[in-house]
Amino acid sequence: MSWEEVIKEALTVIFSIVFTLLLIVIAWMVMWHLFFSKIRFVREIIFPDGDGKQKDPSKKEELRNRREKRQRKDS
Repeated sequence: MSWEEVIKEALTVIFSIVFTLLLIVIAWMVMWHLFFSKIRFVREIIFPDGDGKQKDPSKKEELRNRREKRQRKDS
């Protein structure tokens, strides 16, 4: 075996591992955005100190206002 063949084989193995890891990361990101981020259990495992999202008080306030309007409308 010549040095060229050894280098080719080593590079092939290294690039194969890098390519596989890249595919795994891309697949995880796609699955996170489509599916995993909606599962509370997975969010708690990955973000133990919170739900992984910044709490936006304005959104909570907006939801509360909508509820109040709906309740007034129904009354």
